Amino acid sequence: MRCLNFFWQGCFWLNLFWLVSSPLLGSPPSPPKEVQTTAILVQKLLQDHHFSGKPLTEEMAREWVRSYMESLDYNHAFFLDADLRAYQDTYGPQLAKLTQRGDITPAYEIFSGFSDRVRSRLDWIRTRLTLPFDFSLEQTYEIDRTRVGWPVDRTSADDLWDRRLKFDILREKLVSQANAKTGKKAKEEKPLETVSKRYDRLLRNLEDYDSEEISQL
Repeated sequence: MRCLNFFWQGCFWLNLFWLVSSPLLGSPPSPPKEVQTTAILVQKLLQDHHFSGKPLTEEMAREWVRSYMESLDYNHAFFLDADLRAYQDTYGPQLAKLTQRGDITPAYEIFSGFSDRVRSRLDWIRTRLTLPFDFSLEQTYEIDRTRVGWPVDRTSADDLWDRRLKFDILREKLVSQANAKTGKKAKEEKPLETVSKRYDRLLRNLEDYDSEEISQL
């Protein structure tokens, strides 16, 4: 039953978090294949180990941990590098025994840690958007972070998201300017307000979704 609940819970969170991770939140594309098949990774690991008869080594287990984390956080925006090392050190040595019992606790715990990271980040974003931004600095933001590692610590993660929010705000400004030139009706609200409302909406979606309802799916 836990496997079934975990699958449906994953579907809800992954679809929501894909919206957050997308660089173009105003018009989110379809989730990548990695996100769509996250739950299947757990099932496949169990099946492959069961039917192949090959031993699941610690090296394979550590790689599975990384793959599973990337299926949740494909753009390396929420987890920290320390999370990767901690999960690999915790579950690498014992994953073989757990899979023999059909125990998906590692996947469940990693998923739970991911949801905590996202909630914490959305809270941070809501606070950060109430403070001024310095657009005079020469900074860059890498939209595609799939080939970049996770932030090394919270300070690095905060800097990453500070740049991300600046990117979001500047993008909204460019959209407004482009609409004005083409004669399209411009938004009445300012770019900062648009971005702020977008993240507020995502946070409300998280807060309003009853965990008890999830467990009953």
